[in-house]
Amino acid sequence: MSSRRPPAWQAKRLLEWTKGVLVHLLVRENDLVCDLWCGPGSNTARFAAAKSQFYLGLDPFDQCLSQAKQHWEDGGSGEMDADFRRLDPVTGDYGDVFDGVGAQLGEFDLVSCFGKLQLAWGSEEVANRFLYNVSSVLRPGGLLCGFMPDSEAIWNLCHKRSFGDEAPQAKKELFSIQFHSAHADQGGRQPVFGARYNLQIDDGKGPQQFYLVHMHTLMKLAATHGLEMVEMVNATQYYEDNKLHWQGLLKEYSVVKDPSQRSHIS
Repeated sequence: MSSRRPPAWQAKRLLEWTKGVLVHLLVRENDLVCDLWCGPGSNTARFAAAKSQFYLGLDPFDQCLSQAKQHWEDGGSGEMDADFRRLDPVTGDYGDVFDGVGAQLGEFDLVSCFGKLQLAWGSEEVANRFLYNVSSVLRPGGLLCGFMPDSEAIWNLCHKRSFGDEAPQAKKELFSIQFHSAHADQGGRQPVFGARYNLQIDDGKGPQQFYLVHMHTLMKLAATHGLEMVEMVNATQYYEDNKLHWQGLLKEYSVVKDPSQRSHIS
């Protein structure tokens, strides 16, 4: 049996390193954290290590929540309290979910959203609802942090390879992208909402379905809900800016052996 890792393995380790650095930089002792799309619980230990006071993991799938709760109970999380609730972060009713948890709406210091915000960009109505919900969770001065695919880069890559009414698509070494329809206006500009695409990463798993996020519109809508863009950094630049200071984490997450060298994963 071959032990060869899939080609996208190192890139995925980079995302885990990015999460680790963000938590180290942004989470303070005794913070209240709400983790959207918490999945099977891989983020819980990071927030516990940062000495968060309370962690709330939200996910739309019962199986993920069961795994996350078991992961937390088996691993131990120091003095951090945790709770896990079923909720679709895009369309769910946050008011019902927060009833009886360790912190209430408007009290959280940080909302994390790692790699899923683009699911909220199917329409302006859905995007507004998502941003309203995030704003309602945070205390004044609280932070929303995370990462998502570079929609502008995706659109430019795929659109330049499409012809006429053909749905944009592209294939690279580690991934392929296929849009569901042509989407573009007469000027070929990136659509504001509803540009749906399948992202197939070479990791042996099935494709993921996302939407492009129009960044100017994201910032404009966020402002209407009291949210202000503090910092936005391309992943390649983020890696270059932080690799030496956080080289211990690079080794811990098996991203690179020598952080002083530029990695091909950029």
